[in-house]
Amino acid sequence: MKKIIIPLILLASVISFSYSQNATSPEAVEFAKQGMSFFDQGRYADAIVQYKKGRALAPKNSLFSYEIALSYFSMKNYPSCIATLDSVISRTDINSQFFQLMGDAYDMSGKPDSAMAVFKMGMLRFPKAADLSMECGVLEYAKKNYKAAHAYWLEGLGKDPSFADNYYHLARFYADSANRIPAILYSEIYLNLTRNTAQVAEINKLFCTLIGKSIHLSVDSTLILNFSGNSSGKILAADSVKDFCQALNNTFQLTGLLLQGKKMKAGVDAVTAVREAFIKVWFEQKYNLRFRFSLFDFEKQVLDAGHYYSYNQWLMIKCNMFEFQRWFEENKNTYTLFVEWYKGHLFKNLYPQDIFLCR
Repeated sequence: MKKIIIPLILLASVISFSYSQNATSPEAVEFAKQGMSFFDQGRYADAIVQYKKGRALAPKNSLFSYEIALSYFSMKNYPSCIATLDSVISRTDINSQFFQLMGDAYDMSGKPDSAMAVFKMGMLRFPKAADLSMECGVLEYAKKNYKAAHAYWLEGLGKDPSFADNYYHLARFYADSANRIPAILYSEIYLNLTRNTAQVAEINKLFCTLIGKSIHLSVDSTLILNFSGNSSGKILAADSVKDFCQALNNTFQLTGLLLQGKKMKAGVDAVTAVREAFIKVWFEQKYNLRFRFSLFDFEKQVLDAGHYYSYNQWLMIKCNMFEFQRWFEENKNTYTLFVEWYKGHLFKNLYPQDIFLCR
């Protein structure tokens, strides 16, 4: 089973402790720096030595124990990882990641029931811990308890909609559904919430696959849309739409009607045309006021800033790397401006919706 381990950023945390009642000495911080350097090089045993020196100088700072445990985990020494975490798990200066790492160590040791017990114990301590809900879902999915896994991942979204990994699992969960809308939306949210992980490349490719099945061209280059196998094909008046899912379906129907018979170039050009038309219709129908959804608000912000084509190139970067590279070489300045803009306008998932109901 694939594990997603999120290490604490020890140095920043340790430095913050310097100004708290559990002051951490500069010498201890220096050992932390050395431990991090060794860890990044894959020299886990050397990292442990440095972290232990730091812990000796700051015994009340549990973050050193976490980093020691993470090093043991990376060495696949799961008993030592568990024992290290167990020694500090009842302290008040820990967070949910201590329980996450301990549960993962039990799971990797072939003890999923113990892992589940640890995750649930952690959720009692940290009721808003979306990472622990995610882990419970992973364990249930491994046991083929798909309904329970799904429930845990949705629970995680409710606890913290900015925690990315529940979106990762839900995107994969809905990937084979006849209605591709939930998987597409979960994928795009995930890609906007996280950076530079192996899972990002995976979801990039999944997004490409889903979009490729939903937006394609006929032999005469006219557009064919097929996002949902469950669409009634009936367009409703805006004021008669009752919920978010009806609004989604209605907007896709109106988008298809708006683009009907239009010829366009396959690939990013066609995808951008459809997605841009969708966002414009969504706002024209004023669904943004009735069914507030952060992703569509963000896309409108990108569109208004003039970066929507570059944004779609970024989303679809894994669809055709050769085509992206060719476009990039001709539009370096355009893409660089988008990247700079994006860095200053990061997506904030303040208004989620129950996307799963649209399946």
